[in-house]
Amino acid sequence: MSYQNAKGIGLMIINALSLAVLYAIMKMVTVSLNSNQAVFFYKFSVFLFILPWIFYKDGIKSIQTPNLKMHFYRSIFSTTGSLTLMHSLNYLKLIDITVLTHLEQMLWLIIGTLFFNEKLNSYKVGAILFGFAGGFLIVRPELIHHIFFGNQIKIPEFNKAYIFIAITILCWSINSTLVKVLGHRKASNKAQLFYVMLFASLFSYIVAFVDWHLVNFLGYIIYVPGQFYSPLCLEIETWQIAGIAASALFYLIHNVAFFNAMKYGEMTVIAPFVYFKLVFVGILGYLIFNEVPKMAISYFGYSFIVIAGMLLIWSQYKQHKKN
Repeated sequence: MSYQNAKGIGLMIINALSLAVLYAIMKMVTVSLNSNQAVFFYKFSVFLFILPWIFYKDGIKSIQTPNLKMHFYRSIFSTTGSLTLMHSLNYLKLIDITVLTHLEQMLWLIIGTLFFNEKLNSYKVGAILFGFAGGFLIVRPELIHHIFFGNQIKIPEFNKAYIFIAITILCWSINSTLVKVLGHRKASNKAQLFYVMLFASLFSYIVAFVDWHLVNFLGYIIYVPGQFYSPLCLEIETWQIAGIAASALFYLIHNVAFFNAMKYGEMTVIAPFVYFKLVFVGILGYLIFNEVPKMAISYFGYSFIVIAGMLLIWSQYKQHKKN
């Protein structure tokens, strides 16, 4: 193995650990702090952290863009995904959330085929099938057990929190699509990060600190803004402030590690190591929250989604080799 690939693997493992710690911290914070407010503080902290880097050297030129509307749309979908993800942390296991968000890659395939004329092959089709089968095994393991083993267990009511994960996956897939469009338009990384965090801070503030009311307007029931609250009015504990600051720091570590891993290592070599995140999340979920999968069948769901990811990596390797 070359030194560059070894460096890329190490950075990808750091990326996976950073994301796992980030999820665990935010789950702890959202236990006692409103999830919408947690998202605002998290996004705003990241925004403040990146400002020195954004304006270093190039100053205001680094954020000049003709794609302001596209940046705004991207931020709306990105932030909505974050809001629904943080909300689900209160109701779902950390490992289930982490594994299910990997289904975003399956939606990338569908979006790429429908809108970017990307071709499907047997590996990609297999990835889609394994991915969504794995998701079903995680969400409804009791139903699978009932089908194959009879009426030995009671099938619980569907956990509606999984709907929030589905919204997260959809929003993040659209966000990734907009990132690709912005890339084609030569939008700089600094401009993308600046605007997504700027608009995310504004949007999450409106959601978190405005008292919304339902009113009847011309026969339609709509939400209207009521009283505005100041974040300074909240009685936030010191450990919550430290947790939000730490989550912002680990987000930056994840970004730096991921982009440098892609820079130094071959993608087909380093990509499988992104799944170390599942190992780290599983360990943290067990140690901190005493979480274990509901049933043994859930492990098959985890495995199916990992297999789906590996099929995508193999497909990309075959295409790279062909080119």
